[in-house]
Amino acid sequence: MAEPAKIVTGIGKAKLHRILVRGYDLNKELAGKITFTDMTSLILRGRLPTADEAKMLDALLIILVEHGMVSHVIAARLIYHCTPEAIQAEVAAALCGAGSVHLGSSEWSAKMLTEALPPDTQNPDFDAVAASIMDDYSKRKQRMPGIGHRTHAEGDPRADALFGIAKGTGVYGK
Repeated sequence: MAEPAKIVTGIGKAKLHRILVRGYDLNKELAGKITFTDMTSLILRGRLPTADEAKMLDALLIILVEHGMVSHVIAARLIYHCTPEAIQAEVAAALCGAGSVHLGSSEWSAKMLTEALPPDTQNPDFDAVAASIMDDYSKRKQRMPGIGHRTHAEGDPRADALFGIAKGTGVYGK
């Protein structure tokens, strides 16, 4: 019988008396010494954020938490209140609410961007890529995924806030 494949990761490693995360000792160097935002950046990017990056990531996480008020999350909360012992039901309720109205635009936007800018693209001209995408959707008279909001038809105030913070911290466009 073949040996099972060994999973290798650079994110973390557990030893008998130590847990390492990206080379940092979890208990001695991270817990109680860095913020949740710092840890998120460390896990996702492999390094601690600068002060400006942390401020931007904090803003993104705050905006993300607000999204917990959407319908499918409320459905999951209601089911939890009826059957707290059935965590599968709460997870299922939340997942069943993910579709074309909620979360669909993220999937469509990701697909659009992946098609326009494959992962192996070297030094892309982002302005040219964006212009090409807009031209393509305009010619097909199709609405561009991820643009617009059914509630905030004149512009999502969260986006305005995030762009303002991005410009103020110097991370805009990076």
